[in-house]
Amino acid sequence: MTTEMKWASKAACVGNSELFFEDTRPTQVRKAKSFCKVCVVKDKCLTHAIENGELGIWGGMTANERRIYRLQKRNGTEVA
Repeated sequence: MTTEMKWASKAACVGNSELFFEDTRPTQVRKAKSFCKVCVVKDKCLTHAIENGELGIWGGMTANERRIYRLQKRNGTEVA
C-alpha cells in the first residue's frame, strides 16, 4: 500500500476486496455497496477511484456510476 493510500487500512471492506472488482452482477454490487454505506473512508476511496480511473466498486460507486458522476460534475449538472 502506498503512503497516499494509508486510508485504505481503515476501510470497511478490508478482507472482502474480492466483492469490489466485479461490478456487473447486481447481487454482488449491492453487497459491496453495503460495506461502503458504513465506511469511514468512503469519500477518500471515491476520490482515489476518480483520480486514478479505477475499475470495480470504489466509494460506493461502480465504474460506470463514477463516469456519469464525472460527466455531470464537468457539465455543471445535478450530481446525485
